[in-house]
Amino acid sequence: MAFLLDKRIGGIGEVTAAFDEQLLKGKPSDQNYWDGQFWFRLEVDWHSVEVKVDDLSTAAANKFLQKTVQELTEDEFQEVIQLAESIDRYKKNDFLAETHLESNQLENMLAMIEDKRQLIFYGPPEQEKPL
Repeated sequence: MAFLLDKRIGGIGEVTAAFDEQLLKGKPSDQNYWDGQFWFRLEVDWHSVEVKVDDLSTAAANKFLQKTVQELTEDEFQEVIQLAESIDRYKKNDFLAETHLESNQLENMLAMIEDKRQLIFYGPPEQEKPL
């Protein structure tokens, strides 16, 4: 197994539109980096996953040694998907029980994170209300 210092796969993308040769026409040659691929664009539909690369087979893990974005074989893709699906997710009810938050408070926080992409907590946690 490869040792990749806790490298993780954070998303799987599906190409939804191919490279358009028209994008290269009229572009300045001094900005034509990476063997003509500076203007190379693909449309990709991304899906979030959380997979540790070290948990993959050696062959699949080694693909991520040098590059961040990789094209996978069907078998490697299925391996990543199966690993992502096998990970225990932190359940909403477990979170509410451990944090003593109400469901509507959690929904408000999730909406703030979705809107602002950050949420800052400060101060001591609220005390559990006596019964």
